[in-house]
Amino acid sequence: MLLGWAVPLGRMAFTNYLAQSLIFGWIFYGHGLGLFGHLSAAEALAIGLTVYVCQIFFSAWWLRRPRYGPVEWLWRTLMYGTRQPMSLVGAESVAKPSRLRNRLKSASLALRCKLRSTALSRHVAARRQR
Repeated sequence: MLLGWAVPLGRMAFTNYLAQSLIFGWIFYGHGLGLFGHLSAAEALAIGLTVYVCQIFFSAWWLRRPRYGPVEWLWRTLMYGTRQPMSLVGAESVAKPSRLRNRLKSASLALRCKLRSTALSRHVAARRQR
């Protein structure tokens, strides 16, 4: 896969975004090193690429154990209202949103079929009475 190296970055996008904000805020602004305006474009690019490459390796390392990045885990836990499993072990037992969505779709389809068959039987019964 050509872009397989980017998969861990995508799975931890929220965590990496917040980490970049904190790292670059500390490097470039006054509450940290205050290097904004003191570096050349090449030096700033080198710092940016270094942080990005470090995040690639960190994300790949992190996702070998937990299912999500820490911020993604918190986001999912708050969104679903129940504590989400962090570990990859036993992950199969957790209902995934797509599986739940498919169950709801099939239940909805079954209900519609039942309503249609009831309406059809009423129609047939009414025709027999004529």
